Amino acid sequence: MSLPLDLWLIHPEAEMCEAFRDRFQELPHVTVMECRFEDLPPHDCFVTAANSFGIMNAGIDAAVVNFHGYDLMKRIQHRILDLYLGEQPLGTSFIEPTGNPDYPYVAHSPTMRVPGSISGTDKVYAATWASLLAVYQHNISQEDEATKIKTVAFPAMGAGFGCVPYREVARQMAVAYQHYLDPPHRMDWQAVIRRQQAIAYDEGQQVEKETLLKLFQDSKSGLAVSEGIAALQLSEEQSRLMNQILDGVLTDVFYTLLVGLDGGASLGGVQQTYKIYDEQDQLISDCGDLEAAAWEQFHGEADSEENTAD
Repeated sequence: MSLPLDLWLIHPEAEMCEAFRDRFQELPHVTVMECRFEDLPPHDCFVTAANSFGIMNAGIDAAVVNFHGYDLMKRIQHRILDLYLGEQPLGTSFIEPTGNPDYPYVAHSPTMRVPGSISGTDKVYAATWASLLAVYQHNISQEDEATKIKTVAFPAMGAGFGCVPYREVARQMAVAYQHYLDPPHRMDWQAVIRRQQAIAYDEGQQVEKETLLKLFQDSKSGLAVSEGIAALQLSEEQSRLMNQILDGVLTDVFYTLLVGLDGGASLGGVQQTYKIYDEQDQLISDCGDLEAAAWEQFHGEADSEENTAD
């Protein structure tokens, strides 16, 4: 069972704060603050949207170091060297004391290995979830109530160097907080599928696929596909048809990839069974578990609608 927290979500721009309010409106103990880190009142823990190496010389990390002092960054780097042999994996977080009783802790939570775009991934969710788990583990290890973390301040994870759109940042962070508030009581594939749907889908739409489609439509995205489509100078109707074709292609690619990993199709001309593990070497699939769920997610809804129409 999770422990109660007061969650502060901060960002200096109104658009990001509005996205926070929209996505977190049904979740308890959440306060959205349109401000910078330097303007925050006293709180127990601030989460740094970091890189894997603890180099905190840009963005909000630099603001944290300027506030708490250079020694904080050196201590974080030493912990990364000691705990992770020099590279903190994505999806992990640790709590570091600051020495300031008004702002006693920071959580170092990488959203990326090195600065760069993480748009179209679930890294915002993973970093937020890891941060909440680090706070939870800290709290259950403390016997003294005074040393427990009760107020956690989050920036917009991945919204800066990560280039993740504001609404997607808020969506993934809200899913992580919802999972923190409502952990599963048993582990089975139905629970796993529901959890994955919450992370990867937004109102029934596959986030990864929708992100790619938007990038393909953006002539300034830098992708070869988008540049090629822009060069065709398609009419509005032709663009609509092109998007339908791309949507179908991506659906088939994602579905075939999952079925191939499940041993039901060939990948690169080779058909075989695979065991799938996460970054912590925990078994996700022992083969034969994915095909039905993949069909349901990529074809089931459309198939159901077609049958209804008939």
